[in-house]
Amino acid sequence: METWTQTSLQDLSAADSTELITDHQAHRQPPSLLTQCLTSSPFTPRNSTQLPTHSPPDNPPRHHRADMAKTAIAYKEKMKEISVLSLICSCLYPESRKNIMGDFEDLDIKPINKRASGQAFEVILKPTSPVSDGGHCVTSPPKRDLSLEDIQKKLEAAEDRRRSQEAQVLQVLAEKREHERDVLLRAMEENSNFSRMAEEKLQLKMEQNEENRLAYLAAMMERLQEREKHAQEVRRNKELREEGHPSYPPCPTYPHLSTPSPYSPILL
Repeated sequence: METWTQTSLQDLSAADSTELITDHQAHRQPPSLLTQCLTSSPFTPRNSTQLPTHSPPDNPPRHHRADMAKTAIAYKEKMKEISVLSLICSCLYPESRKNIMGDFEDLDIKPINKRASGQAFEVILKPTSPVSDGGHCVTSPPKRDLSLEDIQKKLEAAEDRRRSQEAQVLQVLAEKREHERDVLLRAMEENSNFSRMAEEKLQLKMEQNEENRLAYLAAMMERLQEREKHAQEVRRNKELREEGHPSYPPCPTYPHLSTPSPYSPILL
């Protein structure tokens, strides 16, 4: 009995270990293309070395087996969902690439031919109104034959324009000349005014100088006359004193005045 129990326990442990190994292998199965694209970094090369992952031990404890089994089952379901999502994306992606050219309201783009160097397109403008379905072609108005009267009218109009332009040019030149004449007259008037004022000031100054000169000469003549009178009186007194007139005392002698000074005034 004990032997059968031990054998059954060994079989159960072997089965559990086999199931765990299978779950572990399922856990380590390569993910789908979408998972690789989501997990791979755009800045990391494909052949770069990755960090070592710690694999679970071959014989985990008994109390972790149930948790590992649940984790493996959840991972399987998640991988199925991701694979379905990647399949849906792969199905939708080509359809999005087919409609590369955008839809324009007023333009119709048609590819002509495709080469190695590129692809040519034809851009067609749609009609503005929905009624006109045909292509809109812009044509120049028909040219009509010119008669002699039309040519004569055009020549007369050109002659009128030329005359009007000449009149405008002459008017501008006349205005410029009038302005120059006004400026010249104003300058001449200012110059004449300045000359007249300068002459008046000079004349007034000369008159003042003449008056001052005459006043100075009159004062000098008056002083000379006074000196002459004084000199005559002195000479008369001297003569009377020399004659011995009793009313005049003798004249004192001044040796320093015996010789006339060169700076003495000249009596006329």
